[in-house]
Amino acid sequence: MLKLKSAALAAMIVAGSFAASSAFASGLEIWNGSAWVRNGTVVISGPTTATYLGNTVPCTSAFTLTLTSGAAQVTNATFSGSGACTGITKVLPWNVSAPTAGAGTSVNLTISGINIRFPTPPQTCTGSVSGNLPNANPYSPDPPTSPGPYNAYFTFSGSLAGGCTVSHRSPGLTSDTPIRAYFP
Repeated sequence: MLKLKSAALAAMIVAGSFAASSAFASGLEIWNGSAWVRNGTVVISGPTTATYLGNTVPCTSAFTLTLTSGAAQVTNATFSGSGACTGITKVLPWNVSAPTAGAGTSVNLTISGINIRFPTPPQTCTGSVSGNLPNANPYSPDPPTSPGPYNAYFTFSGSLAGGCTVSHRSPGLTSDTPIRAYFP
């Protein structure tokens, strides 16, 4: 019985430590017009390029990030600019990692679970890409006062399984709502 109580106590300590560390994790916040919040949606859009099977496809992409308690997922993605772009299909959601500190005030993110299919010639590509948000809080004054887009210029690039590469084009993607990283 003593061993059972000790095991139960150890399990509660581990669970308590996990819950405490989760409460102090880094994440993302968006500006709702009056406060920084950790729940809601933001659309990040701009010029992108995909290369697959020797074909280079410049598109304009829009990615909807849904934040839940600071954790983000890409819950919608649209591609425009040509028939090759509008024909891209995707399997969602894609997970966005918690931000980590980058150079200066920039933050790094990884988007994983990407699954896209190009129409002609047909090709499916899967995997993860790394991205960078240049400032953890680029808005001055804080809180933001002007209407968007907000030029945080999210940049990303990566190689996906299936022989594809994807990346932003200069200058990067902008958000329709201010977005920033927070750290414990």
